[in-house]
Amino acid sequence: MDPQPATGGGWDNLGDEDFPADLLDDERWKDLKCKGQNLVTAMHSSNFDAAKLYKPIRPTAESPWDDSGALATWDWRLNTDSDDLYANFLDHEVEHNGEEWGGYGLEAPLNELGLPLHTGNDPKTDIKIVYLNHFDVDGAPMDQQTYNVGGKTHRATGGHYKFGIETSTGAMFSLLLLAPAEAAKDCKPQIPKEDLPELQRASDLAWLSWAHFAEPKSHLKYFFNIAITNEDTQKAIRTVLKNTDTAYGPWPGVTFNTNTDEGKVLLGTPNGRGHGYFLAQHKTALGNNMYISKIQVFHGATAPFIPNMVLHIEREQPPTKRRALRKDRARL
Repeated sequence: MDPQPATGGGWDNLGDEDFPADLLDDERWKDLKCKGQNLVTAMHSSNFDAAKLYKPIRPTAESPWDDSGALATWDWRLNTDSDDLYANFLDHEVEHNGEEWGGYGLEAPLNELGLPLHTGNDPKTDIKIVYLNHFDVDGAPMDQQTYNVGGKTHRATGGHYKFGIETSTGAMFSLLLLAPAEAAKDCKPQIPKEDLPELQRASDLAWLSWAHFAEPKSHLKYFFNIAITNEDTQKAIRTVLKNTDTAYGPWPGVTFNTNTDEGKVLLGTPNGRGHGYFLAQHKTALGNNMYISKIQVFHGATAPFIPNMVLHIEREQPPTKRRALRKDRARL
């Protein structure tokens, strides 16, 4: 029988609730729904029309970040630690480097969607882990680390992103997301907003990671958000489940189309909107409009039963050319 906590929530090893039953208030619901609706519109629009949704309006919705050389410029470093480049997606513990690693409990979704179960170096056959740090793990204490861009000195923030990439079926996994803006709050002294790296958003780092390995870049079917701990996203999940009178459970969980209010709210969450930007800001490289059609919410088969989301990606089909109907004219 699939494990399902009596509370419907998730609990960590200390007995503390990991997925509280708090809900969004009405104002935050409307805000996330608006963000989600704008992303739905942007994904289905031209670059020119999508750019009108930005404040201030831009000449194009295209992201300026399409060169992986920008990673080094803005002090993003590839983590090479073998532990950091590992993840256990199975429903049981696995020994790695002499230690037992708990599993995410994702065997059911990975098997059903035709994805590999293990990490490895080849994204065509395995889930390739890419871990980017905004600091030098072997350098000076982080608060003392600096880098220079265009004659201006910036400080390392401690931000980091851990992605999984699989290019045969086409899936990208978000495993750890700590944006520089959030990490900078713990730096001493704090780093002001104007000193943060220009290259900092998860959607841009995810794109550069994906584009490095994927060919064609448009061969992408799924975004996975694994073990979601963001408070806003957790509240959104609780609220959409309550509003639809559906239970929180294991795969396949509950599916919300993005043409519904609930789907738009999930897309507008911190764990959803980066994926919308990923598609809306790279239309040229993707070859055509691609969009998120639905979002599945579920927990893994292992404790602490923290929520996951799978966002399904589809390609917009070009309009069918219709032949003009012509009436045969009788000859006199």
